[in-house]
Amino acid sequence: MKIPQKYIETIEKINSYLALLTLTILLYLIIFKSPHRLGTYKYLMTYLSIFEMVYAGLMILSLPQIYTKDSGFFVVMNRNVTGENFRIFNIFYFAMFSTSMANFSVHFVYRFLAIKGYKSWTQFSPSKLLIYISCPLIVGIADTVVVITFWGENESTQWFMRQVIMKISENLENLSFIGFCIIAQDENSIKYINWHSIIGIAAACLLITFSMIIMLYFGIKCYSAIRNLTNISTVSQNYRSIQNQLFFALVIQTAIPLILMHLPSAIILITCCLECSPEILGQITAIFISFYPVLDPLPNIFIIKAYRNAFFNFLSCCFQKVGPAPSESSSTLPRNVVSIMKP
Repeated sequence: MKIPQKYIETIEKINSYLALLTLTILLYLIIFKSPHRLGTYKYLMTYLSIFEMVYAGLMILSLPQIYTKDSGFFVVMNRNVTGENFRIFNIFYFAMFSTSMANFSVHFVYRFLAIKGYKSWTQFSPSKLLIYISCPLIVGIADTVVVITFWGENESTQWFMRQVIMKISENLENLSFIGFCIIAQDENSIKYINWHSIIGIAAACLLITFSMIIMLYFGIKCYSAIRNLTNISTVSQNYRSIQNQLFFALVIQTAIPLILMHLPSAIILITCCLECSPEILGQITAIFISFYPVLDPLPNIFIIKAYRNAFFNFLSCCFQKVGPAPSESSSTLPRNVVSIMKP
């Protein structure tokens, strides 16, 4: 069973344009409606929103296809869709995938430092902001080097793409594909374990696990610190409320890529190791991933009170403008005449 590719591309396009809309709304709220206590976190949220807007733009330009079958997994971009930059876009796609989780790890670290009162690390400073932004980028660059080195095009992956997935005999010059096949086949049709791909899998999983461990550790520490705020009499109710809102918005915001991106990726890895990955699994994963930039801004918009109030006030103004206008007869009459006319 397979989903027609044109349906997947349509879903990716719609979600990408919706993502640009929701992210633009969030970006406006962050810049103009943020609480005064946010400090450097405002700039981290701005950076994350711009990062996800770039990701949505990349989806529009490239329309990535994810193929899974047996022990293979590949992200494929077509020159006919993407243009001459299709190989660069594919590398960029993997870089942003790995950087996304590292971004949230840094946010949890910052939230913990802010609650514990480490002002030297939370007050605005260009050097500190550069550190917060560069750490996820370093993780993303390291993962990209791993992907290019171990998951790039080689004899085993070209054979798998041509014979198992695409089932064609001609060359694949119009396709850029990055991925792995755990079980490959040599020129004598003898199957063997592709250790080159396995080393790449281990290295990529190590980098992602590193980000997740930091995120989990500081997430737990942050939750504990927020609970302890209730025992500190000098801390205002407003401050506690803001910290709660920011933390729980971040938790839900982080859960979205975990569920939509990393959980399907883990299932793909397990099924590939068992040499039973179905083709539809890659297609479903592509659809799930396209929902990530659409949904990720919503926790901030609806959980953080300042943003929620500003958003609903904007909607209220819009509905009032498009509402029915008062009738001309009643609006032009003097107020005392109107009162006499009423029964």
